[in-house]
Amino acid sequence: MKGAGKRLLLIEPPFRRLYHPDASLNRLPLSLGYLAGAVRSTRPDWEVRIFNADFSPRDRPLDCTYLAGAGYESFLHTLSDCQAPIWKEIGHTISKFRPSVVG
Repeated sequence: MKGAGKRLLLIEPPFRRLYHPDASLNRLPLSLGYLAGAVRSTRPDWEVRIFNADFSPRDRPLDCTYLAGAGYESFLHTLSDCQAPIWKEIGHTISKFRPSVVG
Protein backbone atom coordinates (compact mmCIF):
# COMPACT_ATOMS: atom_id res chain seq x y z
CA MET A 1 0.00 0.00 0.00
CA LYS A 2 1.22 3.48 -0.82
CA GLY A 3 2.30 5.65 2.10
CA ALA A 4 0.03 8.48 3.18
CA GLY A 5 1.12 11.80 1.73
CA LYS A 6 3.90 10.28 -0.32
CA ARG A 7 2.83 11.44 -3.75
CA LEU A 8 4.96 12.99 -6.45
CA LEU A 9 3.48 14.69 -9.50
CA LEU A 10 5.92 15.40 -12.32
CA ILE A 11 4.62 17.97 -14.79
CA GLU A 12 5.82 18.61 -18.33
CA PRO A 13 5.02 22.33 -18.62
CA PRO A 14 3.04 23.59 -21.59
CA PHE A 15 4.89 25.18 -24.47
CA ARG A 16 3.10 24.32 -27.71
CA ARG A 17 -0.28 24.70 -26.02
CA LEU A 18 0.60 28.27 -25.12
CA TYR A 19 0.70 29.00 -28.85
CA HIS A 20 -2.55 27.16 -29.57
CA PRO A 21 -4.75 24.99 -27.30
CA ASP A 22 -4.72 22.16 -29.86
CA ALA A 23 -0.96 22.11 -30.46
CA SER A 24 0.65 19.17 -28.73
CA LEU A 25 3.63 17.15 -27.59
CA ASN A 26 2.26 13.67 -28.31
CA ARG A 27 4.72 11.56 -26.41
CA LEU A 28 5.76 10.90 -22.85
CA PRO A 29 8.52 13.32 -21.87
CA LEU A 30 11.45 10.91 -21.63
CA SER A 31 13.24 12.88 -18.90
CA LEU A 32 10.18 12.67 -16.64
CA GLY A 33 9.87 8.96 -17.39
CA TYR A 34 13.47 8.41 -16.27
CA LEU A 35 12.93 10.50 -13.16
CA ALA A 36 9.71 8.66 -12.27
CA GLY A 37 11.46 5.32 -12.74
CA ALA A 38 14.34 6.36 -10.50
CA VAL A 39 11.98 7.50 -7.75
CA ARG A 40 9.90 4.34 -7.99
CA SER A 41 12.96 2.09 -7.81
CA THR A 42 14.49 3.87 -4.81
CA ARG A 43 11.28 4.89 -3.01
CA PRO A 44 8.68 2.19 -3.69
CA ASP A 45 6.37 3.68 -1.04
CA TRP A 46 5.92 6.83 -3.14
CA GLU A 47 3.12 7.12 -5.70
CA VAL A 48 4.50 8.85 -8.79
CA ARG A 49 2.51 10.28 -11.69
CA ILE A 50 3.48 12.18 -14.81
CA PHE A 51 1.26 14.88 -16.30
CA ASN A 52 2.09 16.11 -19.79
CA ALA A 53 0.53 19.59 -19.84
CA ASP A 54 1.72 19.98 -23.42
CA PHE A 55 -0.53 17.17 -24.74
CA SER A 56 -3.74 17.66 -26.70
CA PRO A 57 -5.62 14.80 -28.36
CA ARG A 58 -6.49 17.15 -31.25
CA ASP A 59 -2.80 17.79 -32.13
CA ARG A 60 -2.73 20.73 -34.51
CA PRO A 61 0.58 21.19 -36.35
CA LEU A 62 2.01 24.71 -36.18
CA ASP A 63 4.10 26.23 -38.94
CA CYS A 64 6.94 28.69 -38.41
CA THR A 65 5.03 31.70 -39.70
CA TYR A 66 2.33 31.15 -37.08
CA LEU A 67 4.91 30.76 -34.32
CA ALA A 68 6.52 34.08 -35.17
CA GLY A 69 3.30 36.00 -35.82
CA ALA A 70 -0.18 35.54 -34.36
CA GLY A 71 0.95 32.46 -32.47
CA TYR A 72 3.55 34.43 -30.56
CA GLU A 73 0.92 36.94 -29.48
CA SER A 74 -1.21 34.02 -28.31
CA PHE A 75 1.80 32.58 -26.47
CA LEU A 76 2.39 35.83 -24.57
CA HIS A 77 -1.29 36.23 -23.74
CA THR A 78 -1.77 32.66 -22.50
CA LEU A 79 1.48 32.77 -20.53
CA SER A 80 0.25 35.75 -18.50
CA ASP A 81 -3.46 34.82 -18.27
CA CYS A 82 -4.00 32.89 -15.02
CA GLN A 83 -7.53 32.02 -16.16
CA ALA A 84 -6.43 30.38 -19.42
CA PRO A 85 -7.77 26.82 -19.80
CA ILE A 86 -4.28 25.25 -19.72
CA TRP A 87 -3.53 26.72 -16.28
CA LYS A 88 -6.93 25.58 -15.01
CA GLU A 89 -6.23 22.08 -16.35
CA ILE A 90 -2.91 21.97 -14.49
CA GLY A 91 -4.56 23.25 -11.31
CA HIS A 92 -7.31 20.65 -11.60
CA THR A 93 -4.74 17.87 -12.04
CA ILE A 94 -2.82 19.02 -8.96
CA SER A 95 -5.93 19.33 -6.80
CA LYS A 96 -7.28 15.95 -7.99
CA PHE A 97 -4.05 14.01 -7.30
CA ARG A 98 -3.13 16.02 -4.18
CA PRO A 99 0.63 15.50 -4.36
CA SER A 100 2.98 16.21 -1.51
CA VAL A 101 5.64 17.22 -4.05
CA VAL A 102 5.30 18.73 -7.54
CA GLY A 103 8.24 18.69 -9.92
